[in-house]
Amino acid sequence: MTLTIVYVLVFASLLAYAFLLMKYIRHWKSTPDFVFGKNTSDIFLTVVVPFFNEEKNIERLVGSFSSQELSEEKFEVLFIDDGSTDRSAEMIRSLCEKKFHFRIVNNRGQGKKQALRTGIENSKGELIVTTDADCTFPPGRLLSIVSFYEIEKPDMIILPVMMTGGKKFWQQFQATDFLALQLVGAGSALAGDPVLANGANLAFRKFDEDADLKEKYVSGEDIFLLEWMKQNGKKIKYLKLKDAAVKTQGPETVKQFLSQRARWISKAGGYSDTSLIRNSLMFLGINLIPLLLLFAGIFNPLYFVVLGLFLFVKTVTDYSLISLGFEFFETKVSFSGFVLMVAAYPFYMLTVIVKGFLLKGKWKH
Repeated sequence: MTLTIVYVLVFASLLAYAFLLMKYIRHWKSTPDFVFGKNTSDIFLTVVVPFFNEEKNIERLVGSFSSQELSEEKFEVLFIDDGSTDRSAEMIRSLCEKKFHFRIVNNRGQGKKQALRTGIENSKGELIVTTDADCTFPPGRLLSIVSFYEIEKPDMIILPVMMTGGKKFWQQFQATDFLALQLVGAGSALAGDPVLANGANLAFRKFDEDADLKEKYVSGEDIFLLEWMKQNGKKIKYLKLKDAAVKTQGPETVKQFLSQRARWISKAGGYSDTSLIRNSLMFLGINLIPLLLLFAGIFNPLYFVVLGLFLFVKTVTDYSLISLGFEFFETKVSFSGFVLMVAAYPFYMLTVIVKGFLLKGKWKH
């Protein structure tokens, strides 16, 4: 009797999870890639780039800005110095001079949230785009954002981000995990109820209100800004286009990777959006169920059968979603490698949750 109840509960949860992912898959597939042409508008754009000791990445970043198809007269780059002690600022001045309009402004506080506020206060543009200092992007990025903004007139544009990594299993794991989050964010936005955004590639109309970014949390300026936008009835759109995407570098070590994900988890207590909370709890539960079934199987081997069926259905469902990202970003992970990731994910999730509740960190400091 107990096994039957567990079976029903487990697969009812899995059915709800699969239904949500299939909804996101349907909206992604039914949305064509955005097509943009020459920009004829007078919209001026400000790109805000917080940086802290990024001298190893500055040259690649500036190279991406220098190659933009959008006229240099229609955008500025605002570099927000968060207290760098290396040659980052010096390199920016040297590399950017006579290439495009730029300014270096000292952060009025510390961290990305204050850097974002500093950027908004000092921006000249009607439209603000955020980017991290370790990002690179194609020539059509800014032009496609301006074109999309001109057509859709949104208050916020959620944009695609790809995390690059190496060939080791844990590096592919983190890139695939990040890609899954991207697809959930894209699918939910395309479905009209966005739950995720990433500050590495985000655009929004300049506003004068004091947005609540939940200052007590170390990170999360992107998610909390998204929540604030939703709560204030702002129009939010997703721009589906590879030319609008940025590539960001993944953490260089396993420790840094786990700390980054734990930092993301640690801000969960600040969420107020019902859809985000619901999805977070669902994804948390669905990824911890295998651990519970594994433990129960020690006392009753029949639970191992339930576990096997659960992992099979979940793997097929997850791969249906993640394969869309592989196609969009022209990357891939073998199916056998993906199966190993699904098996390892519950243990990873448990580790990150524990670490997240214990974490008290700062952004890159």
